Amino acid sequence: MKYNETIFPSEETMDTPFMTAPFRGKNAFWRYFVGVVAPFIAANVIGALPLAAVIITRTLEGSPMPQKGGMPDFEAMGINLNVGFVLNIIPFLLGLLTIILLV
Repeated sequence: MKYNETIFPSEETMDTPFMTAPFRGKNAFWRYFVGVVAPFIAANVIGALPLAAVIITRTLEGSPMPQKGGMPDFEAMGINLNVGFVLNIIPFLLGLLTIILLV
């Protein structure tokens, strides 16, 4: 193959990577299943543990569990709002990290 043919392929061999992706073999069912289940488990189970631990320790210390609109009121529990924000963002970050690692 000449140098020009490498940079500018002929019309007959011009396939885009998007069109040839299904034929490369990375489309088995288990990949889709793991790609859906693993981020769900990482976000909803593992990611919720820090938030659950803080809420449980605060309620065991005797402070009530105040809520505003279904969400825990961190300020009323005596938790810094920035810490509460980080605790709420951890599940999203773990789910995103899991998707990035799997893809």
